[in-house]
Parts: sequence; C-alpha cells; structure tokens
Amino acid sequence: MILDGETLALTPGVEPLVSWAEGRELPGVLKMELLASMVELATDVRASAAEALEAVVALRACAAEAARESGLVIAAAGTHAFSLPTAQQIAPDPRYLEFVQYAGVSARRQAVCGLHVHVGMPGPDECMVALEGVLAWLPVVLALSANSPFLAGDETGLCSSRAEVLAQLPPGLTGDVPLVVRNPGGVSNPFTAHIQTFAPAIFRTGQAGDQTGLATVIRQKNNDFADFTNPIHPDDVLAIYLTGLSQTSPAAPFGDGAPSDPLAITATTPTVTLGNSNLSVIFSGLVPGEVAVYVINVFVPHGVASASQTPLTIKQGDFSTTLQVRVVNP
Repeated sequence: MILDGETLALTPGVEPLVSWAEGRELPGVLKMELLASMVELATDVRASAAEALEAVVALRACAAEAARESGLVIAAAGTHAFSLPTAQQIAPDPRYLEFVQYAGVSARRQAVCGLHVHVGMPGPDECMVALEGVLAWLPVVLALSANSPFLAGDETGLCSSRAEVLAQLPPGLTGDVPLVVRNPGGVSNPFTAHIQTFAPAIFRTGQAGDQTGLATVIRQKNNDFADFTNPIHPDDVLAIYLTGLSQTSPAAPFGDGAPSDPLAITATTPTVTLGNSNLSVIFSGLVPGEVAVYVINVFVPHGVASASQTPLTIKQGDFSTTLQVRVVNP
C-alpha cells in the first residue's frame, strides 16, 4: 500500500515509484496494480525460498526509498485500516481501466493486498505430489497470515476481512450459473456453480475473554455473547448476526454497504425457534453499512424451557441452520 507520509491514508502514488525504479538494477520490478495507491513488487525467479525472501526484502527497501523521496510511505497488510476502498483512484493502465468498466463497484472494492508465491515444478506429476503435501497445511498458513481485521474504518470481527472482500457474489443469483473468472490477464473457462436461494449461516467470530469462535448471538440485556456463562433467559431480546438470507427490500447496492434509511429488510422473513418455542421476529435484514451481514432480532417468550443444550434454529425457505445454546428459566 502507498500511504501519505503525514496522514497515513491511501494515496495515489504508484507512478513516481514505478518511474523511480526504471533503469535501476533491482532484484525484480515495481509495477502498477489495480489501484493507484498500491504498488506490486515482483521478484525475479529464484532458486530457493531463502533467495526469494532476500529479494522481497530488497525490493521492499527500494520501494520504501522511492516512496520517501516523494513524501510517501510503504505499508504491507491485507487491507488498509480506515481508507475507503471505493474512493481510491484506478491505476492509469488501460487493462485496469477496462476491467473496472466491466466489473463495476465489485472491482473498486478490491483495495486488498497479498503475498503470492509461485513455485516452479519439473512436471505435472511432481506438481500433484507437492500439492497433496501442501494442502493439509494451507489452513495453518492462512491463520498465520491473517492480518486484516479492519476495513474502511470498521473493526470487522474477522481476522482476515481481505478473504471476505475477495469472495462476494451478487444478490439475486440462484440455481446453476456459469462462474467465469476475469482479470486483466484474460478470461477463464466457465464452471457451473449451484447457488442456493437461501443459505442461513450464523457467524462464529465472537470472542469473550479467552473464548473464541463464539456464535454471534447477542443478548440485548447486557450486549454480550450468549454462551454457557451468559445463558438465554425468558423475555430476552436477541440479535443474531448471520449471512445467506438472500434478497432484501430495498435491494442493497452490490458490493457496497447496506442502506440505513430505509433499512434493507429480508424479502422472505425467516422463522426462528428455540427448542419447541417459536420466537417472534422483530427485525430481519441487512446491518447498515455492512456487506452481506444480516441481523435477526427476536423476542424469547416467557415459557421457554431451561436446558444446557437447546437447539436454536433459523429457517428460511427449505434451508436452515442450528446451534446449541444454554437456556435458564428461573
């Protein structure tokens, strides 16, 4: 990322950095990326991981030097903490300008950075053997590299909001649809993907003390996660944060935050049950300012039964999701 030297906000400074690098003997190149506030550092082919790391470090030092000469700063992270992605200028490259014209706001939201490692293999058989050996470790690598909890000034509750930005589907798509990947380098062959009309799924990104991975079910009474030490009670109002509730009225702009006036309400109201009790749905819709984050507010009736493991089920159409919660009825 290219930052203003004083405010540390994203700033369009890629052109002077690329110009600075031209004609210099470097272990790679500095080139434009999609946004003018980013610079891509690409090393030459190296014989080992240690040599590649050495080249990356050297290139970053060169980029930092070039930035200082222009009153800029270089930073590396999955996303910028507070700059708005959609407010960034597109790099003055015909490929990127054409790509943004095609992809629209979904492309303009891609203010994300990453480290790509390309590994050359002697042949397809060796490639498959190496791939099988690496697959089991990919979740560990992802966990260790997650470094983007903030996006556009918001604390997202995710360790890697970058991954969510890169994995958004337009609302309204259902059934079997062709999936085609387009980037400035070309177009992939189509792949048929099946998209369910509804796919409710509760986020499990909550943290309380040393507990992590908590379901995002919040008791309004104390504004804390409902868990074993903070059980659900009769007459509680719960806020359940989830995704997959499909279309809303009014429809939210694709790739942009949900509106706050008017609120985006789900076109199909989900049903929520706690054990054998139906919960009254007070509100079901998108969280204002968030992308594809829904909230369901429900009221817990007085007659709900106590249990250490009670199924909380959300159903929309023919699809549902269930988690176990503790209920205490004094």
